[in-house]
Amino acid sequence: MTKAAGILFVTADGKALFLKRGPSAPDCAGCWDFPGGGREGDETAEQTALREAIEEVGKIPAGTRVFHTRTRSPRPETVGVGVGAAPLLPVQAAAPPSPVPSPAMSPDVDFTTFVQRVPEEFVPDINDEHEGWAWAPISSPPEPLHPGCRIALERLSMDELGVARAIADGRLISPQRYENMTMFAIRITGTDVAYRNAIDEFVYRNPDNYLTDEFLARCNGLPVVWLRRSGDEEGFHPKGSLLNSEEFGERVVGSIMLPYIAGNEVWGVAKIFDDAAAAEMEAKQLSTSPAVFFRNLSDNAKLKLEDGSTLLIEGKPSLLDHVCICEQGVWDKGRDPTGVRSEARGDSAMTPEEKAKADAEAKMKADAEAEEAKKKADAEKEEKEKADAAKKADEEKDKNPFADAMKSMADSVAKIGDAVVKIGARVDSMEDDAKKKADAEAEEKRKAGDPEQLKADKSRKDAEEKAAKEKADAEEAEKKKADAAALKTVSDRIDEVKGMLPKQMTDKDFHAVADSQARADSVFSLFGERAPIPLQGETASLYDRRVARQLVKHSPTWSKIDITSAAFADDAAFAIVRDQVFADAQKAAMSPSALPNGGLRMISKPSGGHIINEFHGDPDSWMGPMAGATRRFVTRINERQPN
Repeated sequence: MTKAAGILFVTADGKALFLKRGPSAPDCAGCWDFPGGGREGDETAEQTALREAIEEVGKIPAGTRVFHTRTRSPRPETVGVGVGAAPLLPVQAAAPPSPVPSPAMSPDVDFTTFVQRVPEEFVPDINDEHEGWAWAPISSPPEPLHPGCRIALERLSMDELGVARAIADGRLISPQRYENMTMFAIRITGTDVAYRNAIDEFVYRNPDNYLTDEFLARCNGLPVVWLRRSGDEEGFHPKGSLLNSEEFGERVVGSIMLPYIAGNEVWGVAKIFDDAAAAEMEAKQLSTSPAVFFRNLSDNAKLKLEDGSTLLIEGKPSLLDHVCICEQGVWDKGRDPTGVRSEARGDSAMTPEEKAKADAEAKMKADAEAEEAKKKADAEKEEKEKADAAKKADEEKDKNPFADAMKSMADSVAKIGDAVVKIGARVDSMEDDAKKKADAEAEEKRKAGDPEQLKADKSRKDAEEKAAKEKADAEEAEKKKADAAALKTVSDRIDEVKGMLPKQMTDKDFHAVADSQARADSVFSLFGERAPIPLQGETASLYDRRVARQLVKHSPTWSKIDITSAAFADDAAFAIVRDQVFADAQKAAMSPSALPNGGLRMISKPSGGHIINEFHGDPDSWMGPMAGATRRFVTRINERQPN
């Protein structure tokens, strides 16, 4: 995936700097965009944006750049994880269309936009990549506009519903900061089969009860509950499972405003008002757990499976009480936590596994588009052949001197057909009259006690009862067959879930993971962070590898090497890599030399019984806003003429 970044320069009176892409641009030639371009080496997104802006417009005013938007194209059509998975929204499916449609964005592009406020317009010294520039109001940009720029401009004027829709359909990443809250895409509930480890029970949640407009409407305003209680042990749901006044005040951090269906799961955009919770949701790999209540427990059914385990088949819940943020939920189904979508963590670099997955998805999409194009071409060919045949028939008709006579004969045949239908209707009427007469005669015989008639009546009744019983037996057999097939499907899904569940850890394994987490925490704490929590069933070796992938960017030796490759499959070999990565990360934390532009960091070091605070980074991050205004230039559009 191509990584790129740019800067949206905005003046105090609401104008932005746009550059016109030259004819040699790799995509969207002739479109207007912001200064920016592709990432080089180990640059952060902000370093890329700054370098590209300087290359494309020359010297730029000093100031602070603020993260604004990040878009990816195409969005992966990932079933059941809420990541732009063609969501079905209960309201308008997307934001209103732009007045002028943008061209398609190049596939496999990850673009980050920063906003930098400037006091006045400045004259850019554009390079050969662009052929013109303009300062234009953000409400009426020059057209055609690059699609990545359009969403960045729309974001400036979006209300909370617009932001939520853009998060749901993948045009904006999750989370997004909006006014006094942070908006996340989170999973409300999954469906199908899952496993509840705490009570050793499988559960089947019927999609027909959840993937509906009615259930989406029930999710509006759903409280979002934090996973911890003040002064109490860590826990998922409130005591008693449902919220009360005290629990609401202590644990609710936000609410759902826009529920939608993604694959076989229900997701929603959560408004999180608790900043500490939002920071942890953004920085960590968290999940969700819904709380549903059944007033009538007879709506549920419990079955004992062949292996002795229990399967709970849920009915329709009478109450959807809340959704809880947790470290791993039931609907993760034994896999990595996915219930909270946080795409803003760290740099936007993809792991080799993510890249392989994205490449495979891109190929599948390309194959699907090719197949769709072929179907369209075949349909157009078929339509053309039909039109040609009709034209040829008309031409043959013109050549045939007996066409009118043949038409007259066809009309005559049609009239004869109508007459036959009428005769048939009269015959049916005669047959009805005959049947009524026969029924009346039979009724007279029945009243008179005619033995032959009574015998015929009994035979007919026996035949009808036999036919009804055979039909009922057949329907019952079909129902049993359907129930057995449904149970077999659920049983197969249980087997799949069993295969995904982590194995029970021994005491030795548990302590090894705890030691690994403590070792990792000693490094992460230097960056003011906590180490990731171990996933359910994760071994110490797998945990070390996951943590090392997050810290390897700080290692000059290993940052350019794929430490997930087969060459490091041996645990003993990887331990050497892990130790050096941790040591390099500790060194980087204590002596930060490569902070993002505009970043400033304080490092506290003990010295002779005192704590010495050292500041590293760019002083302009706090001095910039106090700098004086630059000289005003005349607003104009400058078109470079071809040589």
